[in-house]
Amino acid sequence: MLVRTLVFLFVKGLTRHLWPLMSCAAFTLLGVYAAWTGRSNSWFVQGSIALAVILFVIAAFLTWRDEHDKYVAADAATRALMTTHPPRIDIKSMSLQGLGSFNLSGRFVAYNTGGTRAIFQRHYSDIIVAPVLPVIDLSQKDGDNFTNVELRSGEFTQVSLPAGGVKMLSVSERNALENRIEDIKKHGRDTEASPTNLFAVGWIKFLDEGGVLRNVGFCKKYNFLTHRFQRESDEDYEYGDHGYTSDQL
Repeated sequence: MLVRTLVFLFVKGLTRHLWPLMSCAAFTLLGVYAAWTGRSNSWFVQGSIALAVILFVIAAFLTWRDEHDKYVAADAATRALMTTHPPRIDIKSMSLQGLGSFNLSGRFVAYNTGGTRAIFQRHYSDIIVAPVLPVIDLSQKDGDNFTNVELRSGEFTQVSLPAGGVKMLSVSERNALENRIEDIKKHGRDTEASPTNLFAVGWIKFLDEGGVLRNVGFCKKYNFLTHRFQRESDEDYEYGDHGYTSDQL
């Protein structure tokens, strides 16, 4: 079906150029020349065939040129659109399961709030239990591949947290979290008597429609009272390739 459509479009474009060429004065001039020089009928037939072939080649070139010009114009329009309305990935609705156990996992939603399509490539995320964010170069992490995830403007996809599926806590990490939870239950509020915090960090790499690889990083801090993640302003973790943060409105 695709080949038939392409052939039809080519023939249609070819006819548009070939018909005026075949109707031009070239054959009349050829006949006048043949009569003026006393050429034979066979020479005139052969000359007409050669002229028709030349005109066919010219028509085919003009058809190719038309399509090439359309492609160049469309490519320029796409690049202009990419410049003014690039894809933008926002991280929302992050959730956590298993708090209080040795195994933590969760998920979040990645929205494309930009103006053009985003083609997801790889993602990495981790759950960190620590008083403050440690210095970790997440760009050196391999991450996991996305499988056929392309988001148009306004579309979203769910992504697992952390990369690999489950965060295995050590005994000290699990106890530190349990102590903070118990402290909140005891006082009815978050006194932060325990310095332990829980962070979710990571990045998503994606291509725009122009084939440019883009990267957005995110960093969230868990609120033990609201049981929700909140954005943590840290430029080492929270960034976008055009200066926006992952959930900036």
